Amino acid sequence: MNERKAEGSTGRRMVTLLLTRHHDPFSNYICHVSKSPYSHASISIDPEQKKFYSFNKKGFVEEYPGNRKRSNISMSIRIFVTEEVYTRLKNEIDHFPSVRCVYYGAV
Repeated sequence: MNERKAEGSTGRRMVTLLLTRHHDPFSNYICHVSKSPYSHASISIDPEQKKFYSFNKKGFVEEYPGNRKRSNISMSIRIFVTEEVYTRLKNEIDHFPSVRCVYYGAV
């Protein structure tokens, strides 16, 4: 199904959750303790799925998974949300850069 058509015809917007497994000691520890195959989660409200947002040891960050040099195990989950939920997500994402120092190194 054409995602753009689905977005417009249903009044819903697509949000993508990206679960990733990195291969470094901290990620290995997270996977061991959580018994999960994934150690990192990101979210995208971009229909092209080029820009994702997440928190890591550097705080709130923008990610561009298509630009990664190493391959990681990952899984994406696409969900459709109402315009109201999409707007709330966008507002939260837009707010984080202005308070980035609060979250820097918080992980």
